[in-house]
Amino acid sequence: MIILGKKTWDKLSEDDRRILIDAKETTPYQRELNRWRGVQMIGSVKARGMTVTDMTKEEWARMREHLKPVTEKYT
Repeated sequence: MIILGKKTWDKLSEDDRRILIDAKETTPYQRELNRWRGVQMIGSVKARGMTVTDMTKEEWARMREHLKPVTEKYT
């Protein structure tokens, strides 16, 4: 993930901006890798005796709705 403020973005050359924009092409790979690592980490902590509680789809939806103002502010 790359996060830049507008002031920093505006200071970049067009070539540097293009590199960062083109880097978005790696997003699907990065997300898949993170999912795989998440599964591996959960398996590891479960193997050590930790209890892991999964959230239901309804709980996730409720959380997303609750966080909507934050998401909209920073999108």
